[in-house]
Amino acid sequence: MKKILRINKLVVLGLVCILLCSSPLSVSSKTTADARIIVDPGALPATTCQDTTISVRVENIFDLYAYSVKLNFDPEVVEIVDVSNGSFLETANMEVFFEPTNAWDNAAGALSFGMTQINPVDPKSGAGDLINITLRALIPNKQTDFEIQDTSTLVRWSDVGAIEHENTNGTIHTESCAPSSLNISNQTVLEYEPVGTLVGTLTTYDPDSLDTHTYSLVDNGNYPDNQSFEIIGDQLLTKKMFNYENQSSYTIKIRTEDPYGKVYDREFLIEVIEKDYFEVILVIIFK
Repeated sequence: MKKILRINKLVVLGLVCILLCSSPLSVSSKTTADARIIVDPGALPATTCQDTTISVRVENIFDLYAYSVKLNFDPEVVEIVDVSNGSFLETANMEVFFEPTNAWDNAAGALSFGMTQINPVDPKSGAGDLINITLRALIPNKQTDFEIQDTSTLVRWSDVGAIEHENTNGTIHTESCAPSSLNISNQTVLEYEPVGTLVGTLTTYDPDSLDTHTYSLVDNGNYPDNQSFEIIGDQLLTKKMFNYENQSSYTIKIRTEDPYGKVYDREFLIEVIEKDYFEVILVIIFK
């Protein structure tokens, strides 16, 4: 902001500090019917691996010149990553003044954000976003309200009074992120090896790095070769002795699942490796 402001700007800034940084204003006699501050959308999922953005907006507003919004949320469920002005009261090349106390506290679960236009800009009417909040879930399968506090204020410039309004809160439902890849350490098995032979060890990549995973053979109707294998822990094992001459490869489908029910499926081709004739004779003799 410029170091030297016109007199009318200094007056405005003085009023803003009184309006936004002190006790709540008395409600103006000139009210806006059905004016609201709302969290939008009212219900939204948020994941532990990707940022989500919600807005705090006004509706049915008349002659809005300044605002101060205060919110509470559960800091054990979500954390705020960033907060920005929603531009309802700000356009290009417009001078504005932001509250010096604008901040969020992820330990206390609190957010405070406010700003005002600077005269001679016209006040705004209608509907639009006041602030945008970027957040991320901390734990899955929980929820928290983003609760607008009664101390939140909308200011009309014409009479420097608070605009009467209603608050509508929003709810965030948290979710885990699904596993995104599944791999096996080996995809071949020698023929005539005993039942229970280790084929390979399974590993999962999951954006939620602390998640554990369980593995299973799935879609048996479309993958009948599943019956020739079993999974114990993270190991794929054989359930029969293979014969290359009878069947040289098996197509199976494996699922990895996190603790919150999110899954990832992948098809694997397991190839049977033929032993030389002498080895086969020895296996038959000593079977």
